[in-house]
Amino acid sequence: MEVVLDENAERMIPIVRMVEVLAWMALQLAVLGIYAVVALVAKRKTREIGIRVTLAATKSTIVGLVLSYGLRPIAWGDGRHGDR
Repeated sequence: MEVVLDENAERMIPIVRMVEVLAWMALQLAVLGIYAVVALVAKRKTREIGIRVTLAATKSTIVGLVLSYGLRPIAWGDGRHGDR
């Protein structure tokens, strides 16, 4: 019985490695996508951010604003970028 299990386990190793690599690539693509959405929102909101900084907004307020605008569409899963 142990011999059969060992043979099956050995045959599964390349498949497990391939799934591991594909999962890692999917995770990297997801992180890159989130970064791209947040960067796009920051670019679109540059003028608003400038006005808020001029009116003495704190750094944490600005970061919170950009992240909330960037992560809201990700949470909803749609293509709109915080322009609701």
